Amino acid sequence: MKTPLLFFVVLMLSFSLGRSHAQCALEGYTYLGSYNGHVYLVSSAAAQWPDANTAANATGGYLVAINDAGENTFVATALGGDGALAWIGLNDVASENTFVWTNGDSYSYNSWGAGEPNNGLYCDEDEDYVEINRNGFGAWNDLPNTVCGDPIVRVWVVELDTDSDSDCDGVTDICDRCDGGDDSGPCNATSFPGFEDIPSDWVCGNGSHKVYMCHEGTTICIDYHAVQAHLDHGDFLGPCTGCTDARSFESSSSLNMEVYPNPVDQKLNIALQGLTQDAIINMYDGVGQLIYTQNIKADQNHFSLDVSRFAPGTHIVKVIVGKESMMQRVMIVR
Repeated sequence: MKTPLLFFVVLMLSFSLGRSHAQCALEGYTYLGSYNGHVYLVSSAAAQWPDANTAANATGGYLVAINDAGENTFVATALGGDGALAWIGLNDVASENTFVWTNGDSYSYNSWGAGEPNNGLYCDEDEDYVEINRNGFGAWNDLPNTVCGDPIVRVWVVELDTDSDSDCDGVTDICDRCDGGDDSGPCNATSFPGFEDIPSDWVCGNGSHKVYMCHEGTTICIDYHAVQAHLDHGDFLGPCTGCTDARSFESSSSLNMEVYPNPVDQKLNIALQGLTQDAIINMYDGVGQLIYTQNIKADQNHFSLDVSRFAPGTHIVKVIVGKESMMQRVMIVR
């Protein structure tokens, strides 16, 4: 039986995803990041597997289908590891012990925990639905819909089929709020909205009358008197985020960057080679929002960043030197 909360979640998702581009900041979901061209979300609410499946389909995606060890590690880590239980799309509802994925993917990989799958341990009820992170990191376990009449509820993981970034703004198409610029603020503005209406981390320079703008793929710091002229010529308010599709990363022939450890939980080290002038280090969260920026000097070839205050998930570190840049994905874990 569906709860009122689940009806509310499904209703909100159906409304939100009616647009041509969905937003990763969906009501009732948290963005986990992207892996191998797919985007992942976890629900805030918990539900029985059939209701979770209905809600996942309402997003335009499906309960996650895990097809290899790398994807299993990504999902398990993003959720929080052993004990962070969540429904996945594997089930044997149609035929006992014939497991299938709800999206139709081939069942060619598994990560069953010890002694799993089993069946009928709870009041002789069939265990048709699969959860992750039970009794081991990334381990799978099958469960029934109820235990002796009591419903079994879990949060659930939704998978969406694309993280392409056709406008190269650092935000995946499926998460885009608008085309071009940085999606964390008033992108596509045709006039300067005023400092009170832009994110505080878009203010740059020593005073409060300069803002970041994206000019032909390069972040520049512009006095507010000159903002309108740049807008008129097609520039965007806010810093450039670049293209987060790994196949389309901007590259540099002279600048090398090493980021370690990766995954990281507290202290991230950034080592640079070939730095001949002052540079900027930016960090972006999983939806392309700038969450940290730091100017570095030409002779500073090593930089440490405390990431413990940032949310877990996939992030991007970008070093900008003039018109050159290097980017690298970083997974923050807890």
